[in-house]
Amino acid sequence: MFIFIKRILLYVIILLVVIFIVLGVSSTARDYVFTRAMHSYNLYQLMSLRQDVRNRDFLSAKNKIESQVKISNKLSNSRGQGLVGIEDSLDFVIDKIMFNSQLDMFNPILEDLIKIDSNWYKPRVLLAESIGNMDSDTALDHIDKAIEIIESNDSAYRTGIRISGYNKKYKTAEKYCYKYNNASFGGTSSRTHNGIFVDKSFDKIAISFNEKLNTIFVNSGLVLNEFRDYEFTPKVPVKSGVISLFTGLPPGVRMEISKIFISGDNSIYTLPSNEIKLVSKSSYINENNSDNIELITIGKDDRVDIFLPSYVPKIQKIIFRIKFSKLMLASNSICNSDK
Repeated sequence: MFIFIKRILLYVIILLVVIFIVLGVSSTARDYVFTRAMHSYNLYQLMSLRQDVRNRDFLSAKNKIESQVKISNKLSNSRGQGLVGIEDSLDFVIDKIMFNSQLDMFNPILEDLIKIDSNWYKPRVLLAESIGNMDSDTALDHIDKAIEIIESNDSAYRTGIRISGYNKKYKTAEKYCYKYNNASFGGTSSRTHNGIFVDKSFDKIAISFNEKLNTIFVNSGLVLNEFRDYEFTPKVPVKSGVISLFTGLPPGVRMEISKIFISGDNSIYTLPSNEIKLVSKSSYINENNSDNIELITIGKDDRVDIFLPSYVPKIQKIIFRIKFSKLMLASNSICNSDK
């Protein structure tokens, strides 16, 4: 029995030596092991934070994320896999916080993350929100830098408007409202999956003339705040009873469809808004405006199915007259203040 145990220990020692040699020699193997280990640790952290969030014990959650930051800093001083896990943990916890007194506990963590990467968008916005009532000037500096990093994401503008309102800086709030409404499309994209547009662009729409063809035609360069004609031409004329419009727009975008023009058989068929039959996968429809059909986006990839009249022939070209605009982030009395 003793000899058997000695053999087992010997085999274990040999195995460990081989592993250490392989890790020491092969950077690929080393990266593979450490990456998988960090993934496992990040997953463990998220699981352990669930109970804290459920009990609204944000002090315990803060301590755990603080330890996560320290471990990540020991392994690397750049934005590696460890900091990706920290961002996931912060998103999970801080999204549940409703009071600044709870958010204040995370200030040291947020300051450390900004030191690691001054172009890290979310820590700047969160830190600004936390200190906004105590030091509005510094907080708004963080907001301005966050907007420089990602111009079109709405969270920095929302926080900037909120801080300005708390501190009676209504002209500053008006500036953020105007800047957001005119900021070009774009923003952050999910790390977990690609959207309908593989290059993660939010400034495109696409159309499928016939689902059986499994092909989409893309139109790039959406323009804000004015009606434009967006044209699509199939490779060959297509007969279809349903066409699908695809978008990957951020939340809170108003898409107003005025008319659809269809070319076929040397004729042009016009569908005014009150004759357009459509249904959306995720957006909401507003037809209170009798002149146009309005779709309000929620930040998910969307598919809008449009049912064509039977008299429409094979499609040679189709044109959508659409206006894209952003819904307001605050009330009109803040965004258009004369104070």
